[in-house]
Parts: sequence; C-alpha cells; structure tokens
Amino acid sequence: MISLPGTGTPTTLSSLLAVAIEAARAAGEVALRHLGSASFELKSDHSIVTAADRECEAVARAGLAMTRIPVLGEETATGNAVAGLADLEAAWVVDPIDGTASFAAGLPLFGVSIGLLERGKPVLGAFYLPRTDELYAVDRMGQGFYGSRTIAGCLTPETLDERTFFCATSDAHHRHRVDFPGKVRSLGSTALHVALVARGAAMGAMLKPAVWDVAAVAPLLERAGGGFFDLDTGAPLDFVKWVQAGGPERDLLACSPLSLAPLRRFVRKKT
Repeated sequence: MISLPGTGTPTTLSSLLAVAIEAARAAGEVALRHLGSASFELKSDHSIVTAADRECEAVARAGLAMTRIPVLGEETATGNAVAGLADLEAAWVVDPIDGTASFAAGLPLFGVSIGLLERGKPVLGAFYLPRTDELYAVDRMGQGFYGSRTIAGCLTPETLDERTFFCATSDAHHRHRVDFPGKVRSLGSTALHVALVARGAAMGAMLKPAVWDVAAVAPLLERAGGGFFDLDTGAPLDFVKWVQAGGPERDLLACSPLSLAPLRRFVRKKT
C-alpha cells in the first residue's frame, strides 16, 4: 500500500509534542480495532458516543500522564471544566474520536485530537487520522507539519481554481445558504476541516465547534496565516475569552483573513 504524503513524523519536535503524537497514535490503534463494529449511544445533546470514544480517551490519558499536566477529555467535559482551563498554567484537551458519526458508520475520516492549552490559549497539538495514518502536528514555535512535511499555509482568493473546495458542517444546509463557487465538502471531522484549511487544501471551513474539536489544530491554523472568525460579524475569535465562557457553540469560519470577506458573502444564514 502506498503511503499518503501526510504519513511520518516531524524530524525535530519538543518532548511535549512527542508525547502528544505518541498518545494520539496509541488511541488511534484502539479506534481501528473498533472500526466497523462500534455500537453507539446518544448523549443528551443528541451527538453520538461509542465505547471506542471512552476507551480511546482512557488510552490518551494514560499516554499523557507522564507529563503530569491535567487532562480534559470530551467524554468527561462540562462547561465549568472548560471555563476552568483558562485558570490552569497548562492543560491537555483531548477529543478521542473527532468525527464520531463517521466512525460509527465505518467511514475512514475520523481522528484523535490532542492539544495543549496554557491559560486557555492553544500552543501545540497533534491530530492523527488512524485509518489513513496521516498526522498533523504543530509545536510551540515554528511551522506546522503534515506528516514530516511543513504545511504550505492558507489559500487566499487569488488561488481559487477548479481544485479549490470549502468545508461545511454536515447540517449547514438546514440553517445556511452556501454559494461557494467551487466544491463544497463535509468530511465529518471538524479538526480535519481546520487542518485542510491550514495546509492549503481548502479555502475555508464553516464550523460550529466545541473547544476540544479545535484545541489541537488552532495553533496549526494560526501558524499557517489563518484564524477563526465569527460568521455573523467577521470578528476574530478571542480563544481565551471563548474558553472562559465555557466554549459555547457558535458559527465560525476558519480561513485566511484575506479570504474572510468573500467567504462571508458566500455563506449566509437563511432568512
């Protein structure tokens, strides 16, 4: 089997990022063992959770334990716990399976997301897709990586061509009108959508994330010249204030600042 370009590991990385990558890969192995046979339940918000989510989170926590840094995982998170991240010198934020609905359906586009926050600010992270063995990683300083390769950076309007696509949430058609002139894709994983923007594959992504969805890929997007912006106002997301508020869901765009104005024209709420 031919490897994808995003396989491999950055050649130089800090000890904390190395631990995050190892923990993400270990949790990914667990997810693969469950793929195709995952039974699921509905949480109170009607999102899906599987036994694999819980086992993957436990494995990730075990892998991160050596750092002696507190861990917040999606399956045990509350609004108060998220808000408390802003008071901690450092904390790991884990989404054990980002793209649980895809995973439960046996689809390959899901991943393990592990980000490090310091006083609520994302500073490094790893996002690993076990089915394709692709890794996105970013350290405290320097460029982000797609496998062992540095990422190219966010696309801007002049780079729009027949290959360009826009990522949308799976339910975008219920509340929004999307008139993007290129292709529109919903791949099932919020972290993957952001990573694709960061590495210059997607022009932008429409999101409605929780903090754990984007904790690992937020610094990747920032180093690529992008950011998160409020879909309604165009204002940049203040990540720390969002965390302090408990990470309430809100409609965001992930993109280059140069792409923000045209993307906001292409994506509008239905009236």
